[in-house]
Amino acid sequence: MTRLSDKILSVTITICITASVTLAQQAPMPGSDRDEHGCIGSAGYTWSAMKNKCVRLWEAGVKLQPIDKSNTSAAYLIFSADRKQIEAYVIGSKPYPFIMTQIKKGTYIYGMYRLVSTKNNLLYKNNKVAYKSE
Repeated sequence: MTRLSDKILSVTITICITASVTLAQQAPMPGSDRDEHGCIGSAGYTWSAMKNKCVRLWEAGVKLQPIDKSNTSAAYLIFSADRKQIEAYVIGSKPYPFIMTQIKKGTYIYGMYRLVSTKNNLLYKNNKVAYKSE
């Protein structure tokens, strides 16, 4: 009976080791999810054409809250050094992100979007306020 128990134990151990080796080979290494720019998405980094480097939006950008409370996604803005352009990250927009151009001091446009940047930033979509700064 002990020989049978030893064989069962040996087979069980072999199966467990094989399964763990197979899982380890399939699981991606942390930080191995670099995009074409070398940004690590799992660490929160995304490429910013405005900054020409990988950034975390919540660190590098200006956060805007949605007006519609059913929308739970914030928008982020990254201003160019001369403040003549803005890289806007709005979930669901095509393209994502998009570049807004200053048309006059404090006003930027791109397609259906318009940003009025005064004391508070107001981002309009189709002439309706969609986001505002905190």
